[in-house]
Parts: sequence; C-alpha cells; structure tokens
Amino acid sequence: MTRRNTDVGRRVRTAGVSLVVISVTVIMMGMGVLAAGCADPAPEALATSDVVLSSQLPSGYALQLDRANRDRADFAVRDDHGDLIVETGPAGILYRPDDAGHVVAATEAARYRVRARFTELGAPMGHREGFGVFVGGQQLRAQGQRYVYFMVRGDGRYLVKQRDGDATIELSEGWQPSDAVRVPTSEGGEVTNELAIEVDGGELHLLCNGEPVANVTVDDMDTRGVVGLRVNHNLHVRIGGFGLDRDW
Repeated sequence: MTRRNTDVGRRVRTAGVSLVVISVTVIMMGMGVLAAGCADPAPEALATSDVVLSSQLPSGYALQLDRANRDRADFAVRDDHGDLIVETGPAGILYRPDDAGHVVAATEAARYRVRARFTELGAPMGHREGFGVFVGGQQLRAQGQRYVYFMVRGDGRYLVKQRDGDATIELSEGWQPSDAVRVPTSEGGEVTNELAIEVDGGELHLLCNGEPVANVTVDDMDTRGVVGLRVNHNLHVRIGGFGLDRDW
C-alpha cells in the first residue's frame, strides 16, 4: 500500500508540474498576442512609380523609358526656371501628352516645326550618347509606340531614327558627322546645340544650330501627333526653348 500510494503521489506531482508549465506557456502566448496588438502598424510602402511621378517629373510631363524593366527613378528630371535638368541612367523620352501646344492633332495639317536647345553638362570628350527631339508621337504609352527622332552627340555626329514598337529603322544610315554639331572643347566642359525638325507632310528637314544637316522622307507614317524630347543613357543635360511652331 505504501509503495502504491507513493507512486500515486509521484504521478500527481508530475501532473501538477505539467499543468504549471502549460499554464505559463498559455500566459506567455497571451502576452505576445497582446503586445502584437498594441504595437504600431507597419507603414504602408509607396509604389515606386507613384514616388517617381510626383517627385521627378515637372507638371504636365510624361516619361516613357525604352525598356519597361528599367527603374524610372534613374531618369531624373527637374524644372529650373523654365528649363529642364535631366540626368539619365536609362534612355527615354519626355513629352506633354495633354498640352495642345505640344500635340499636332489629326485634323491639322502636318506642317510644323519642333525645336529645343540642349546643353550637355560635364561633357566627357567624345561622349557617344545622344539627345534630341522627336515628332509624330503616337501610342507612346503602349507597346506599339511610334515616332521619329533626331539626335546629336558629343563627338560631332547626328542620327535620325524611326521607332515602331520595339523595332527601329535608321533613316540616316547610322551616326553621321556634321560640322554643324558643336562638340566640347575641354573635358567636363559644357556644349550647347539647338535642334529642330521641320515637318512638311512626310518630308522632314533636320537642322542643328540653324544649319541644315539632312532631309529624310517618311511617307509610310503619319507625322502628326505628340512632339517631345529624347535623352539617351548616362547624360546630364539642360534643355530649354522646347516648343512647337505651327507657323515659322
């Protein structure tokens, strides 16, 4: 009997310890839940695109990068007393889609001029990335975007291309030299080039610093639409005098 009672007592004490452990565990879990409930909620993250659109684009401008997988924050744009200061990683275009002063409507004659003044800042000698203007912009926010662009670069050359979706056609047969294109005179200096495209139907007349550099024909596309700016990779550029002239 004594041995049996002793065994029973041990079982009771063991069960008591188990109950204490379980009770402590439940209490600790309850305290954890209570602490979690009292903690401040995690802040809601802003979408990258929302941040970029609100902080890096001047009012009225839209940005379209060449490649959708590039970070829009790496194409920085700010207004400086009416000029645009652009610093790029990826290449892209800037335009004003809702501004009638920068759009040639389908009901208008395809006869106009787009112009802009570009100053490359801190220009490396012979830098081979270009900047310029475009015309005939259509479906710019879609995969089927279309436009024709005219660019110059720091080694004194120009390029004319037609973009249709992801495909491009070189209308100038590559980068061509021109004495009209100004180049930097020292490493890290500044150089300014004024570019213009004069549109007359399917005929495009390209000018740099008031000098004609080329004429191209684009009979297979409508040259009406949005006009805008293009800046390629790894550039620091000031852009002024951007506008569309219907009479000149």
